[in-house]
Amino acid sequence: MVRFERITRDRIGQIVIAKGTITKEQLKEAFSLQRRDGGLTGEILCRLGYTTEEEIIEAVLTQYNIPYLSPDNYNIDKSATKLIPKELAIDNYLIPVDISDSFLLVIMANPFDEEVIKKIEEVSKHKVKIFIATPSQIKKAIEKYYPKEEK
Repeated sequence: MVRFERITRDRIGQIVIAKGTITKEQLKEAFSLQRRDGGLTGEILCRLGYTTEEEIIEAVLTQYNIPYLSPDNYNIDKSATKLIPKELAIDNYLIPVDISDSFLLVIMANPFDEEVIKKIEEVSKHKVKIFIATPSQIKKAIEKYYPKEEK
């Protein structure tokens, strides 16, 4: 299974506070909502408008050795997108971008979701290499590379 090397013990909230992006009070509010509703700290901070997706990705990259790949800057191979159903891509904010050395290269908003990674491998019949990007970048790529449904 895909595991990423942790570079620092600091948590997302600590990193964005240290960068001056949010305050301790804002983080406490996010934790309160997280306890009540569940979800990821970074997503909650973005939803509250306290930080941006890019700042959260930057914090994750500070925390882990995960390769970043913007789908905006990649010529996505349509044969890769054909391996993953559109619904799986939409529901999990992921976009397959290429096949290289029998690996399916996949950009995900949440590269820690091992269940989804396992599902990608089952559906595509390929081992995967995971990259990270923002949910909005991935959503834009899905809209561009997956066909619109006819009504």
